[in-house]
Order: sequence, then C-alpha cells, then structure tokens
Amino acid sequence: ATDPRTIATNLEDGLKKEWTYTLNQPEAATDPLLQFLFETHAGHCEHFATALAIMLRTLHVPARVVIGFFGGERIGERYLLRAGDAHAWVEAYLPEGGWHRFDATPELGRGGQPSLWLLSLSNFIESMEEAWRSKVVDYSLADQAVMVSSLSRAFRPLGRLPQWGKLPHPSLLLVAGLLGIMGASFLWRSYRRRRGVHPATRFLEALERRVRRSGAGWGRGESIEALAARLHRQGHPLARPIKNALRRYLEARFGERPVGKSEQRGLLAQIFRPRISPSDPQIP
Repeated sequence: ATDPRTIATNLEDGLKKEWTYTLNQPEAATDPLLQFLFETHAGHCEHFATALAIMLRTLHVPARVVIGFFGGERIGERYLLRAGDAHAWVEAYLPEGGWHRFDATPELGRGGQPSLWLLSLSNFIESMEEAWRSKVVDYSLADQAVMVSSLSRAFRPLGRLPQWGKLPHPSLLLVAGLLGIMGASFLWRSYRRRRGVHPATRFLEALERRVRRSGAGWGRGESIEALAARLHRQGHPLARPIKNALRRYLEARFGERPVGKSEQRGLLAQIFRPRISPSDPQIP
C-alpha cells in the first residue's frame, strides 16, 4: 500500500488481530517496543500505540501518540472517569484531512471493564456519593437542619411502635446510616484509587497537593509542568524545587530510577509557602 490512510488502517488491523492485550508484563526490557513486537506479542495500550506510531513513521506517515481516556460513565449531571478508563491511541496526519485517530489496541484493552457485580457495587456507591454531595454537602447548614428535622418528624410515629421501643431514635439511626455510607464510600474510593497505581504516580499526587498548598498561584486548567515553567520565567523561589521534584517523578515513572520515601519527603519539604514581602527581590 502507498496511500497513508490504507497504510494506517492495515497496520491498525494487523496489531489488533495478531497481538494480545495484557497488563501482565515480564521484567523490564532494554527496549520494551522490540520486546512487544518480536518476543511477547502482548502488551497494554501504550505498547500498541507506540508500535503503531513508530511503524507509521518508518513508512513516512507522520504520527503521534495521544494519551487520555476512553469510555467513562454519566451519573446524574456528572461524568465519571475511572483510572481504568485511561487509554493511549495514535493520530496520523493524512494529506486529505489532517490528523485522524487510529487505535490498534484490541477491544478488550479499551477502558476499564470490571465484572458485572463489581460494576454494580461501584455504581451504587457512586450514586450514594452523588446523593450525599447534592443533598448534604451542597446544602447550607440551615438546609441540612431542615432536612434532618423533616426526616425526624417522618420517623417519629414509628418510635411509638412496640418494636422500636428499645432502639435508638430514628433520626440517630438515619445519621448513623449516612455516616456508614460515607465511610464505605471513602474506603471504596481509596481501594479503587490505589489499586495498580505506580509508586511514582503517588509521589506526583503528593507533589500536586503540596504545590496547591504552597500558594504558588496554580491557575485552573494549567498543568504542573506549565506552572513550573511560568514560575521559572517569573523568578519565583518555588520554581527550582518544583522542577527538581518533577524531574525525579519522570525518572521514577519512565526511567526506572525509583524515588525512595526519604527522598520524596526531602523534595516535598522544599516546597512551602514562601514569606516574601513585595519589596523583597525574587530569588531565582
């Protein structure tokens, strides 16, 4: 084939049919792409996307790897994206229409696909979370007091029945039930968030929390890399420690240079709210 679209489609179909999707990887190889293409014939979405992009480039078709999310779920007025929905695919530049999307990953590897019972449990807990946010968290204290009072009045007749004589007041049971739902929700989110997370990713999450508390002026929608670059241009004292921590994250996540707990604490300790008056010079 010589037509760029045909080339991309043929390679996409070939990888889908002949290679297998798996998250179980052997020990890290010197060249993971060669290992994927010529030894294991199995990998995850980043392997498929990288292989397709490189093969397109060898045939003079401009291509790039794109990382984002595939799938998601709508709950009420919100869209839910889980960590399992993270995905990688390819965009190839075609002369007749610019950038077009191609996805060589088999259907099994596109987005998180939990078992039916796990999905049902997750949906139930997330629905309860949504109800709690909309009916309690977003309510003022006065609204919450009115709601609890109304529920208490609704349950009050039940309190006179014999079977309720030795039980706590219904309003207390209601509060206990809500607290139980909140606790189960927290535990479930923590389990789902930590399952299969790379240690370096946890360091990045801690770094982002630290930067937000530092008062660095992190703009909405601004990436932490863009923030570090902007602070560097401004001569901000937090520019250097943020860039150092980011560099170690990238080395740990993609360069097989783990960052230990003590080193993490040291890097994060350098990011604090600076005490600089308007008349003080900026520290590069």
